[in-house]
This record gives sequence, structure tokens and C-alpha cells, in this order.
Amino acid sequence: MLDKIGSIYGNYIDEVLRITDPSNYTYYYLHDHLYSPAALLNTSGNVVERYEYDVYGKCRIMDASYNSRSTSSYENCYLFTGRRLDILDGGSLTIQYNRNRYYDPETGRWLTHDPLGYVDGMNPYEYVRSDPIGRWDAFGLTDCEVVVGIHAVGKDEGAFKRRATDFVKHYKEELKAARPILTSFRTGADFLAALKEASKGKDFCIKMLGVFTHGWSPVYSKDPQGEQTLTVNRGGIYSTGVGDYTGFYTRREEGDSPNARYVQNDLYNAVNSGDIKFCSPCKSVFNACRLGMSAFPYYWTKVTGCDTYVGLGGVSPVESGGKEIGLLSGPRTTQERTAARNTGMSYLGWQLYHSTAESIKVDQPVGRKYQNDTMITWIPFEWIPSKEF
Repeated sequence: MLDKIGSIYGNYIDEVLRITDPSNYTYYYLHDHLYSPAALLNTSGNVVERYEYDVYGKCRIMDASYNSRSTSSYENCYLFTGRRLDILDGGSLTIQYNRNRYYDPETGRWLTHDPLGYVDGMNPYEYVRSDPIGRWDAFGLTDCEVVVGIHAVGKDEGAFKRRATDFVKHYKEELKAARPILTSFRTGADFLAALKEASKGKDFCIKMLGVFTHGWSPVYSKDPQGEQTLTVNRGGIYSTGVGDYTGFYTRREEGDSPNARYVQNDLYNAVNSGDIKFCSPCKSVFNACRLGMSAFPYYWTKVTGCDTYVGLGGVSPVESGGKEIGLLSGPRTTQERTAARNTGMSYLGWQLYHSTAESIKVDQPVGRKYQNDTMITWIPFEWIPSKEF
């Protein structure tokens, strides 16, 4: 993204990567964890200017050898959290505009009250709940929202990672201010830890979650002859190569690994304690085969409060022009194809679970269409619009 003064930005809305000064010289930025520039580099990769901040963003400008400067020698105006610093009244007032109100790094306070009222506390002038080292507010409104793409490792890891990457890219661009997170999991414990990390100790909320993994987690029992038989799809996600019993499931079953985790107790406890925080509203998309044929999405929706999309059949990507544009759910096995012919594929498609104050509403499968006399079902990412928020 190129703005009008010659700056180029990265994935995050305030992640300035490069600047071209009035003399047509180009410089590059190094950032800290808040997207605040820490150093300016020339085209040879040498540091030409450095920046240090106090906890609330007051900046000390230095040359490459850490000698202080009163102003930037390269006309750099991007400082704390990547926002442009405005110097007013002959240099006596330095403030930055975070799109909805001005912030004063000298005092560590907003200059006007929160336009949303008291959603973040009883002090409408307080900056990020007095935690400026770990949090930032690009819009001067609320806590930072995150878009999370999480994929399984092991078998099909490459495909899952590509889908998660496309998901994060799509919704990061659509939500603009949302912080993108791409991560992976091997066990249910890893999956739960990834959600906690995305919430950063109650500081951020998950706006969009895309999970790209294996589904169809069976429960087996022994018949009277001692043969192992499939009894039910227990509902869950897992990484292949690790085992069916180490994933993230609806509830505990006998024989599960100590690394397995569950919606009904582990996720429930983490959400209620605030260790995992979902925005209100929020949406979840599970790219996991046959997950919709279990109780998993019902309880997931009940605990998180998110609208939840799950596939009822096998799930695979839909691509166009080398870019993934959606997800398909259709018959993948011989048994499914046979059942599809016998039932008219009534059980295939994408199901939407929607949480209301009274109950969990389950919408009819969406995205069905026929192709070569076979009904396939897929949902473009645009069918799950964050703009509904």
C-alpha cells in the first residue's frame, strides 16, 4: 500500500516499511512489538537513525551512535505504534491522531473521551487500560481485535497452512485494523494455548477464527465378539501422525491422551476466566471434514458466542487464479457418494450455528449447487462477511 507521501506499509494497518524523503532517498524501518519504528536503515542496510520510547510513547530520537537529536534528520514522522506524530505550536505540542481521537504521548492520555463511552472502563481518557507496553489502539476506540488462522501439522500440513494463510490475508484486509495471527497446533493442548496466546492475557479479542485441520474423530467400542467397531463421530479436530486421541474434542472419552483438550471444560473455563477472549460478535470457520456431523459445533458456539461454520461432508479448498477463494464440503468417500445418491445429499453442505440469548440456532446447509449432475457445496469467504459486524 503506497500513501501520498511515498510510504509503503506491510500487513498491519500501521506497519510502515519504507519511506522516501523529499530528496528521493529511500529508507527502511525496523519495528518493535508495537509496530513502533526502532531504527531507520538506508538502502545499504546501515542504521542512520534510532528511536527509543518511554512506556507511553514519548520518543527519544538518536543518530546511529545513540547520540540524541532534537528532531529527525530524515524527516521521519512515524513513531509510537507506527502512527504519524504531529508537531504543533512551534514544537511545544506533540500529538498523534489514531483515526478517531488524538493521543498525547507526553501525558499518556487521550485528549478527548472514548467515542464508544465506557466500554473499556470508567476512565474514557485512559490509554489501553494503562498497559502501553503490551497493547495498542490503532483506532482510538477499543482493544485490538485479531484474526486468527490456525492449522494442523503433520499430514496435509502444507495444504492446511496455505488455506490458513489465505484466510488470514482475506479477513485482515477486510477488517483493516485487526491484527493478523497465523499459527499451528499439534495437540489439543497446543490448540488451546494458541487461543490463549491470541488473546494475550485478556488484552485482545478474537474477531475471526479459521481452523484448518483434520476432523472426523471416531469413538470405538468392542462388540460381543471383541471386535472393535465404530459407534459415533465424537466431534473434534486433530493433527495426523499424533493420534486421534490427542486432539481437541467436545468432551473427554476413555483412553484420551493427557495432551487432549475439550470444549466442555477446558475451553469453557478459559473463556469464563478471560484467558481466552472472543469479540462480540465473532465468527469461527472450521475446515475439518464431517465436523458438522457431531455435537462439537453446538457446544463450541455455546461457549464462544461466535457464529460457527462447519462442513457436514469432506472439506477441500476452492481456488481461482491461483488464489483460494472459499471452501468446499461434499462427498469424499465411496460410502458418502452412495449415501448422497440415496438421500439426495441432504446431509452435505455447510451448517451455520448462531448463538442467541435464548438458544443456539442452526441454519439449513448453505452453498449448494449442482455441477455435472453432482451437487457440490462450497462457501466463498465473502459469504462469511466480517462487514456484518
